[in-house]
Amino acid sequence: LSKMQYLLITQSRVAELPASVVTGWQALVEARFMSLFNLQRVAPEFFLLPRLQKVDLFGAPYCDSVSEEALQSSGVEVGCPGPVATCPGLPEWLLGEMQLLVEEA
Repeated sequence: LSKMQYLLITQSRVAELPASVVTGWQALVEARFMSLFNLQRVAPEFFLLPRLQKVDLFGAPYCDSVSEEALQSSGVEVGCPGPVATCPGLPEWLLGEMQLLVEEA
């Protein structure tokens, strides 16, 4: 994992990205977290990884708990639009299907 440059996690029950895990990802350049409806906490150390340039956190409750200033202060491009339920154009039936898949995992 120490040489990993790209990370994609989708529809997972991950609730936290602790410092003990993320500090091992020193080569990481880009991370995409899609439909992580349980992600509540991301260690600040994650955004300070030396090569990290871009992070997408679509659908993570974490986006509601962190200020935009905090995200911008790291210098990393962060896509953190808020809960999927507020995304314009996302049909409610699709949101429901995605949430069910995560809950059943």
